[in-house]
Amino acid sequence: MSASSPLKDFGLHYRLPPSFRDAVIVTRELGIRYLWIDSLCIVQDDLDDWRKESAQMDRIYGMSFLTIIAAGASHSQGGCFVPRAIRFPPVAVELHPADSPGPFFR
Repeated sequence: MSASSPLKDFGLHYRLPPSFRDAVIVTRELGIRYLWIDSLCIVQDDLDDWRKESAQMDRIYGMSFLTIIAAGASHSQGGCFVPRAIRFPPVAVELHPADSPGPFFR
């Protein structure tokens, strides 16, 4: 995937770390309106903020339509897409807004 024009228009494709940029691109390509990135939405190294926000995680993730994780990365510079030895055949997935628990689609 390449950076879509809205990212380029605001110069975000240069300023966002690869993992965040990948998540934004996937979200936009799927037509999903909202994206929660923990490390942007929770003040890092602030235990009080973490306690406040982590108390809401069940609601945030429980209401999500899709969860994207950068499991192969140890930090935001790693990106969501890393080479791996195991190859799986592509799978077509249909997304239906009516299946979503919230107003996440355009």
